[in-house]
Amino acid sequence: MPEIGSRLRARPQASCTACCAGVVVLSLAMFALAGCSGTRETVGEGPDSEESAEAPQDPDEEVATRDTTRLPVPRYVPRAVAPDERSEAADQDPEAASLGGRLPDVSESFRSRFQLDSPEWFLGIGRGFVRLSGCDGALVSPEGLVVTSRSCLSLVLGPAHALLQDAFLADTRQSEGRIDELTAAVVTDVLDLTAAARERVRGGVSVDDALAALRDSLTDARPLRAVVTYANSDSSFAGIAYDLHQDVRLVFLPHPELAEFGGDFDAGSFPQYKMDVAFLRLYDGGAAAQTPEHYTWLTDTAAQDARLFLLGSAPASTLDRRALGDATLQPLWVAGGTLQPIPTFGTSIPERASFYGLYDRYHSFDGRAPWSLPQTWADPPSDFPFWMPASIAPTNPRIEGTLGGPLLDERRRVWGVVYDDNEEMVTFPLGEVRAPRAVAVSSVGLTEVLRRIYQAEALVFELEAGANAGD
Repeated sequence: MPEIGSRLRARPQASCTACCAGVVVLSLAMFALAGCSGTRETVGEGPDSEESAEAPQDPDEEVATRDTTRLPVPRYVPRAVAPDERSEAADQDPEAASLGGRLPDVSESFRSRFQLDSPEWFLGIGRGFVRLSGCDGALVSPEGLVVTSRSCLSLVLGPAHALLQDAFLADTRQSEGRIDELTAAVVTDVLDLTAAARERVRGGVSVDDALAALRDSLTDARPLRAVVTYANSDSSFAGIAYDLHQDVRLVFLPHPELAEFGGDFDAGSFPQYKMDVAFLRLYDGGAAAQTPEHYTWLTDTAAQDARLFLLGSAPASTLDRRALGDATLQPLWVAGGTLQPIPTFGTSIPERASFYGLYDRYHSFDGRAPWSLPQTWADPPSDFPFWMPASIAPTNPRIEGTLGGPLLDERRRVWGVVYDDNEEMVTFPLGEVRAPRAVAVSSVGLTEVLRRIYQAEALVFELEAGANAGD
């Protein structure tokens, strides 16, 4: 397609070197919730990394009073509203929970609300999450394919960057061009370090030294692995293991008119119709990275409802952190919800925004910016499924600062890629307050865009093959 043109120039291969917002929130291996003091973090990149943290007061005495046998389980700030309580209250501040906390009764309550079976599900949901240089993404194939938002690239590269001025589709692996400004850290595991850390502390080692030794033991054989360790004030310990990638290449970008459709006029509202998405690929040693731990792409166009979980990074202000190259490692959060209509002023807004609405906006504004379309979109193929969702707005509150994070169901299928929220839902008449919903590009709608607008058959095949492998 002539408009999908700009191929990246080949670049030399560089050697690899080394919210507490009252939402349904799970923090993976991280304990900094509202009112939770004493949280700290240390980051290691290989055995020679420098530690940073201060131990809690009297760690030996504190550890001795705690049971060492319990696995980390979610904890939460109690303002609980189950997403299946289908009322207006479902849009208000729901429960918040933290992986790594040790409150089994609260954990059981949370799991029963979401009909989940065990703590292992919480520990496993982070595997495949990608922390890019300042924003989020998700692995969606076993060959290093990452989905994120185009706004993520704009944040990292700057909106005037040459790559963002046109659509891009790499028709071969050789035409996937490296983006030197991007690095990636992929979550490979969420680790329960409580028993091992306490055993070392009882032997007379300080908490900092115990966590440093554990971190070094996990990174000795993996020079491009990072382990972020956390200690909570209740003396439970955990960590997140990351694989680091410094070779990140561009696979697909939509036309900027679609990624920015509606501009600031439609931002912070719903419905929205932005195709704010991008696909990248991670490389190791000049070849596509092998990533067996990945999420799968939703391909079931008949899927109407599910319990959804928004995974994203915590805001930078949540706790102190250290940068690892350009990939800033932060705690991970999960916000839960479902697909339900948005109640507003005595009526409801559908939770899905179809492509019919996109074309209505385009024609109603006579194609004026920011509702303009490139020719390939203005004259779509006759078999384009206009009824399918361009975007969705489930009840999941958007995690503060999250950009490009995935919306997942219990089977780890990606339903959408988050790029905004509907801020207009924050306040209502008579003092009623509701949490703004996350707004995401719909995976099933995006698949049809890739197939019918961009003829990106190889990319669609990879997404669907990964989904079938996951099933």
